[in-house]
Amino acid sequence: MRFHVPGPLEVVSDGRPVPLGDRRRRAVLGHLLLHANQVVHTDRLAQAVQGDDLTGDAQKRVHNTISQLREVLVPQSGAAPGPALRTHLAGYLLRVDPDAVDLLRFRDLAERGRAELAAGAWEAPADRLREARELWRGPVLADLADEFPWPELTGIRHERLDALEDHFEAELACGRPTPLVPELRELVRAEPGRERLQRRLKRALSASGNESGVPARQVAAATGCTGEPESHKLPVAGRTLSKPATSPPRSTPDTADRTPVALVPQQRRSADDQPAVPSGAPSGVAAELRRLRIAAGLTGERLSARARMSQSKISKIENGRQPASPGDVERLLLALDASPATVTELLGLCGPATAEPRATCPRQGGHEPSRPSELITRSKLIRHALTSMLPGCLQIPEYRRRNAESPLARAGGRSRTEPSNRELDEQRALFHSDKHFHFLLTEAAVRCQVTSPRAMAVQVDHLVSVGMMPNADIAVLPQDVPLTNPLLNVFAVYDERLVVVRTHARETAHRDRASVVLHLELFDHLRQRALRGGDALDFLRRVAADFRGRSS
Repeated sequence: MRFHVPGPLEVVSDGRPVPLGDRRRRAVLGHLLLHANQVVHTDRLAQAVQGDDLTGDAQKRVHNTISQLREVLVPQSGAAPGPALRTHLAGYLLRVDPDAVDLLRFRDLAERGRAELAAGAWEAPADRLREARELWRGPVLADLADEFPWPELTGIRHERLDALEDHFEAELACGRPTPLVPELRELVRAEPGRERLQRRLKRALSASGNESGVPARQVAAATGCTGEPESHKLPVAGRTLSKPATSPPRSTPDTADRTPVALVPQQRRSADDQPAVPSGAPSGVAAELRRLRIAAGLTGERLSARARMSQSKISKIENGRQPASPGDVERLLLALDASPATVTELLGLCGPATAEPRATCPRQGGHEPSRPSELITRSKLIRHALTSMLPGCLQIPEYRRRNAESPLARAGGRSRTEPSNRELDEQRALFHSDKHFHFLLTEAAVRCQVTSPRAMAVQVDHLVSVGMMPNADIAVLPQDVPLTNPLLNVFAVYDERLVVVRTHARETAHRDRASVVLHLELFDHLRQRALRGGDALDFLRRVAADFRGRSS
């Protein structure tokens, strides 16, 4: 029995499609396949299929659907043994041969091809990654995705783009650039935020021009794309805004594509040094901010109250008499309830704003990146990556108290026993079904004995409880997993528009697309190698048991 996940969900036995029944049954099976060989909590499965409409008999309906699926998945007589749909204390597990699920087969081929690329091979990974691509029949669970927009589907889409970028890299190294140009052109236009695609298109165009004896510029003109991202003109709300011309960026070697070399800015800037929209050229951003305010039916006074910004400052920004920093622009857009796409595009017009340093060593305990409540309210998916300490929003009081007493915490200005505003907001958001959290913890962070063994057992039990919530996912990176890109700093990514990087000395908030994409790729790279789902929760339960054994 084989399972086809990319494209419409399909189960094939002895060469014949297996009837799966109604959409509820297909959705439950599809969600289990996304977490194949992992325990899926019953509540999480119920919410994935039924959304927020969780009545008292939701678990009963899931149980009935599981029973129906067990009958469907029984192999025909004479066929090889099929999958096992098992009941666990916390939920259900679909035990299946990885070779029988094309999504798992795709991941294996992509991972092996990536490892061969890292070892310096070209032809073998090109063949392997090509084989992985051929398994892709279309968007994952295409027949269910519109009705069930699970966050896992976005992650898998990025996995496919990662594999495509690696395949293009192998093909370019093998000297076959010309066939790649049409596909790369389409992908760059469809995925303007993928800078690795843009660099590969530029290389393919250049190599194609040299190969045919035609200058790369002429090849670019013939294909209608220069190989650089078309960020000089950005559509916003049905209009096109012009961005002031800037000098072209220096080329970056592709060997640095996935290397976290820019996690901490090289130079610290004061708040006055932040890049701003030039007052002499305000027409794009300033005019659009004014148009959005009028379209929202807000006066300057009402927008001032929403954004907590003086009315005179808003007026000066809209009229181009005062430069607006990227922070000002984002603050106004959040108050205007602008779409994420509009926020990203307008911030892109503000120039190459990189980092906004936030010292964390003053006596007050540090400054938060601006407006934590707005940050959490606007974000739908928050990713936390932690190296040696648990995130504040997951800490129990005793863990927080003992952590605040450590010399390192006092030296870094983190000697506070009460959670920060952002941590409180995130704790509350954990109970909002429209928010999703992905926590990536290292084994060192989980096992670090900050307080007594008994209290640590309670702390780890709390992690298990959070991991069983329908909108929270906890992954644990074991110490023995080999990594090409290690996790150097603590960071959090809010949707795909802001990353906050924290060291012991300070926090920096990055809004530029390059930094956000860099951290998203690093997060996905590490998360793919971590224990997830039921495996992660089982690991945490074993750690809690170890701490209890020490306290006895």
